[in-house]
Amino acid sequence: SSSLKNMLEKNGVKQDEIEWSGLKELMESKEKLTREEIEETIKSNRLVVEVVESEKTDIREFVDKFDKQDRKTVVKMINEKSENLT
Repeated sequence: SSSLKNMLEKNGVKQDEIEWSGLKELMESKEKLTREEIEETIKSNRLVVEVVESEKTDIREFVDKFDKQDRKTVVKMINEKSENLT
């Protein structure tokens, strides 16, 4: 697993990308990894970005579709965007 980490870093993969992809946890849990384990981990932790445009000012309906952790992220993004507009 250390060779995987070295290969990822050598190819420009950032530490936070290794973490959110789930690879850090996978590498820490096992000494040897299969290609299938690596692919499944990346697939199950992939980042999905959905752009939603709405003229509604009340976004509660939109935010309610996400689980608790996702809601925090959406609210943070909205707050940052609002700060940039002022």
